[in-house]
Amino acid sequence: MMEKYSVKAVRTFHGHDGFAWECNLYNDQSKKIAVVVEDGWGGELQFHWTDANLPRVETDGVDWEDAPMKYKDTPAESALRTHCLSLPKWNCNGKMHHTGMDIYASNLVNEALMLKDIKKMLKKLTVLDDGKIYTYNAVPAHEKTRRGIEKTRPHAIVLNDLPVSEVVAIWKAAV
Repeated sequence: MMEKYSVKAVRTFHGHDGFAWECNLYNDQSKKIAVVVEDGWGGELQFHWTDANLPRVETDGVDWEDAPMKYKDTPAESALRTHCLSLPKWNCNGKMHHTGMDIYASNLVNEALMLKDIKKMLKKLTVLDDGKIYTYNAVPAHEKTRRGIEKTRPHAIVLNDLPVSEVVAIWKAAV
């Protein structure tokens, strides 16, 4: 399934209160619509919209308590807010809530960072055995190491031989 939005150029850094990041947010036409910043100082994400100079449009949305609210958004902001309202609600402390733009963007960044970690891991020989992932300090094509793994871990699956999408699913199940 093609995501409606995506992130690129994710950069992480140390903020005042810990982990921080910045990314470019793209719509489904691969058009950059915003720079999103988690500055590590607490508070909400900062969306810097590329269409901030265009006239504002009125958008239906919800506030932090999930109560209906009207917003004056840029066109790109309005489209993202509307998309987020179409997503399934999620349970937060026993109450169902809409996914806000900040949660949605954070989830996209977390997925991008996870994919980056997986691709880095796959530069070494990586296997799944008994529900656990092991890496070896060898290139994925190292025949001697592969033969050793076949002997010591006969049921192991070499993750380097699978499509990345399958490795992502395995990673999510194992972590």
